[in-house]
Amino acid sequence: MGPPGFSGNWDPREHWQGWSVDQPFTPEGQVLQDNWGPDDDTGLQCHYPLGRILSSMWMLETFQTEDRVLLVYEFDNTVRRIYMDGREHEDSFPTLLGRSIGHWEGETLVVKTRNLEAGFTRFQGLPYTSDLTLTERFSLSEDESQLTIELTFDDPNYYREPWTVSTLYDRSNYEVRDSACTLREHIATVPE
Repeated sequence: MGPPGFSGNWDPREHWQGWSVDQPFTPEGQVLQDNWGPDDDTGLQCHYPLGRILSSMWMLETFQTEDRVLLVYEFDNTVRRIYMDGREHEDSFPTLLGRSIGHWEGETLVVKTRNLEAGFTRFQGLPYTSDLTLTERFSLSEDESQLTIELTFDDPNYYREPWTVSTLYDRSNYEVRDSACTLREHIATVPE
């Protein structure tokens, strides 16, 4: 079942290390990144792909059972299931959160996510295609007070090689709060 202290509430302690927009882009990926603008942010329509959720600095709550890990992100009330029952990735239509399959390597939870809709990781861009394989490594400190999450993005369409970022979370007594995106089309924009 993995580390007994994995379940709990986690507050980001430091921003993701490595979230530079200077990644090893392919020529196609570089063109997309170079032409990225604020109007390309699908978050303006409350449409958040997994990459964007993972790069947020909001709290995370984890629940661990024998056959799955459940992640509840404060960011837009997103709930994600990581299947731990030995199943394989299946060919299916892509979704915003994809399909996450996990296993334990010692006390490290290793998760591979595929079948993701094309999206982006930041409001500054960093696009990915539906061919992305996202690998996450979750590990606890020895005293179980800190959680490190390392993400590796492997998308040969937009990046010449995989690239990795990581962050550190502190165990928290704060509750993950409800947060939902609401389109506010009725609010007038401020003229430039």
